[in-house]
Amino acid sequence: MSELDCRRSLKENTKRWRAILNDITVRSIKRDEQLGNVISNGVKDIKLYHGLTLISSIKLLGEYLNVCYCSSTQEYLVLDDCSMVHRYSIQGKYILPPFPLMSSMAFTKMIWCTEIKIFACFVPDNDLMWILSPQFKLIHTIRSEFKVKNLFYLFDSNELLVIGSKIITRYLMRHMDQTLDCYKTINLADDYSGPLWVINQSSLIDHEISSLKIVVSYLTTIYIFPIDHDEGNAPIKFITRKLNASSSIITALYYHSTSQWIISGDEEGIVLGWSLSLECTLKCLDGHRNAVKLIISHPSICGFITSSKDDVLQVWSCNLRQKLESFTELGEIFSMAINPVASSMVTLGRNAPAIILFSASNHVHPTRIFVKTLDNNIYILSSVSGRQLNMGILPENVIPVSIAYSAITKSMYMVSSDTGNILISTIETCPMELKKTWKTGDKKITCIVVYDYYDEIYGLDRKLQKPNFVCPIRARIIVGMLNGEMASVNETTGKYEKTIRAHNGEVKKLYASTVSGHIFSMGEDKCVKVWRMLPNIVSSLALLHYIYYLNPITNIASMGFTICISSNNTNLQSHQLLMYDIKERIPREHHPSKDHIQQILGIATSESLLICATSSEDNTIRIWNQENDLIKILELNIRVRELTFSSRRGDIIFSVGKHLYRLPYENYLSVTYRTRILNNNIFDEEEEEEPMMKYDKNGEYEKEEDKIKIVHPVNSVQLGSLDPTMNTPCLQSILQQHMCMQIESRDEDIIKIKDGIIPIKKIIKKKSLTYHEEWTKYEDELFGLLEQIEKEAIPPHDVRKSIENYKNVKKILNIPTLQKKIEYVGNFIGYVPNSMIVKTLVMKKLERMSYMAQEKKKFKYIYPDELQGDRELLDDSSLFSLSMLEDLNNL
Repeated sequence: MSELDCRRSLKENTKRWRAILNDITVRSIKRDEQLGNVISNGVKDIKLYHGLTLISSIKLLGEYLNVCYCSSTQEYLVLDDCSMVHRYSIQGKYILPPFPLMSSMAFTKMIWCTEIKIFACFVPDNDLMWILSPQFKLIHTIRSEFKVKNLFYLFDSNELLVIGSKIITRYLMRHMDQTLDCYKTINLADDYSGPLWVINQSSLIDHEISSLKIVVSYLTTIYIFPIDHDEGNAPIKFITRKLNASSSIITALYYHSTSQWIISGDEEGIVLGWSLSLECTLKCLDGHRNAVKLIISHPSICGFITSSKDDVLQVWSCNLRQKLESFTELGEIFSMAINPVASSMVTLGRNAPAIILFSASNHVHPTRIFVKTLDNNIYILSSVSGRQLNMGILPENVIPVSIAYSAITKSMYMVSSDTGNILISTIETCPMELKKTWKTGDKKITCIVVYDYYDEIYGLDRKLQKPNFVCPIRARIIVGMLNGEMASVNETTGKYEKTIRAHNGEVKKLYASTVSGHIFSMGEDKCVKVWRMLPNIVSSLALLHYIYYLNPITNIASMGFTICISSNNTNLQSHQLLMYDIKERIPREHHPSKDHIQQILGIATSESLLICATSSEDNTIRIWNQENDLIKILELNIRVRELTFSSRRGDIIFSVGKHLYRLPYENYLSVTYRTRILNNNIFDEEEEEEPMMKYDKNGEYEKEEDKIKIVHPVNSVQLGSLDPTMNTPCLQSILQQHMCMQIESRDEDIIKIKDGIIPIKKIIKKKSLTYHEEWTKYEDELFGLLEQIEKEAIPPHDVRKSIENYKNVKKILNIPTLQKKIEYVGNFIGYVPNSMIVKTLVMKKLERMSYMAQEKKKFKYIYPDELQGDRELLDDSSLFSLSMLEDLNNL
């Protein structure tokens, strides 16, 4: 074959193989599209989950500063502001006793030095450092010549690296019994920035022991300096520098040793990754909505975790070069620690206090709880277990002053404080998203309320069904304005349907009661007006009654046909709860001695029990009945801001600081009200609700169980939790689940190979230890043995043949007679069909037991010495009567 023919053959083979490869690629893409895999530019979008699961949540009372993991004792150590270090196990259990600190130990940061097993503690922007033992006993106190910015421990060389604003010092930690002195000082500078240059953020690069480096930042510039060079007092020049590495000031810097990346975060929430030559490896402009505060390594995968001022914990993957999933329920985080042995992490933070707390009052969700916090987060909680059902994060420029919920439209309506516009957020996605905004124009809205109108369905006997069946008709939205007007808003278009003049001044609050069918309005003119709700017509509000008061009114609520009004007059020291019966139009009053001593902060009512609860600055919660009589005073050692009834039985949820607490109805209701609960059968009316499915913008989840977002219980203390029966998974159960997931993935691979989804891999067989002839001989012997066993197991008679021969013959066989025949000994396989086996009943003679009656012992009563003379008067008859009396008593 000539050279030309070879080239032609090669070209034809190349074309043929390219066609085959293209055909295989097209088939693979079609199969992936059918399976739901996302393909972009021929690359399959692989979904990788972060693997972080909440194991336990501990409620801490007080202010805490830092958390640290001690590998020697395998404990989490939490530092508070009262000179005390608290100990917690890796499962979150509190360990006694805590470690007390001396009054001079005013540090706020702790670093565990693994090699020498000590703690190095310091205060940022201070010149003092403390070296402490594992029991937090003072070993050394070091005073630096400059203010300490950061502190690092070098494991290999057993040194302590102290970072200042322009100076770095190194301390040898080998001889702890001697005074620790600085043995090396390094000066850093940047001629480009001049004398104003300082170190803002820093992180140690320790992947090479021979050449240690440090990465620092100044404003928007990142530098890498060597710290092993000794140039005397002369400033060390940087190895490399990246000018304008970020668009804003860098607020966090971290060196990730696994990927050898430098991670930076700035004030705008932008997260960037850099190589050691300061080339950009990761760029995410929407990493956070606010300044990044903390960056640490991921405990299990090649990634890292960031925390910011927007109270979001974000998980990142270095392999995928993108963020994975975020946690928004943890609140403000100001310290994190890693446990590399258990592949876990711990966060120390606090939640924002609740400023709006209410429960829904409609037929669908009578006690669903809504919480709005200071950090612009809205939470929806289950009233049964306290689980988080949904949550929403509002923009920073949106501060709602009034919130309403509609179960018919499945939306939340919020009034913005600055513009007065109405923001609508849907609850059908998790987290909740802002769906639309209704602009109100010149008329600024101050409050909003939703009246869900349902039609009850009657049975054939013209009576209400139990449980009640309702049909949703429409949702009526009523708003109050700054100029004193009230208006009904169309629930679909957001336009005003009817506007009426309600108050002389601002409308401060609106309250809707579906039980009585009324809307209550409270104005700046110290007037409360009662409006009849007519949901079927456009002019849905009709003025029914109005009440004027002399003292300022702060809050209103209703139970049945009774209005509950809280009034506070600081000049007269009057803090009253006023009630008014709108049916009989009479006020309900009580004696002034039963009033709160200080200002009333919150008010809540229960329509099912017809009771009212008020909270005050006097650290009490007072329970009132429908007649405005005080029935219970709950004295607490805390000040309750907001409260609401979380169940129809009377459970109360109230907010204190940054936490929610639950007070069960058994702890304060009297026997009368508990009997009313039993008679009305209120126990089984509430059902547990499931959390909303998480909405993932990056793609759909493969499994249904992955769609459910992990929810966290509300923090609780001794007053009772919203989820008292929570089964928190321990670390062992998490590890077992991980092992089961590996087995499950193996089974899934087997199923995919069977279905032809993925190709089977070639399995290399192990070499046999025996030859083929020996193995064949072994099989023949084994099968021959089985044939002998089968032959021995054949019954002595053919059962089917016996059935055919003796189907019309019936016999009665006795067991002793049957056992005499050899073929029937030990089994009944060959007995004749249609026969009956009889066994003679052997009666054993029972011996008659003789019964001997025991003689009764007579007791003689011994009289006292004073009655010795009368004892001789007793005759035999009296003694006989005493013995009879003794026998009767024994009976």
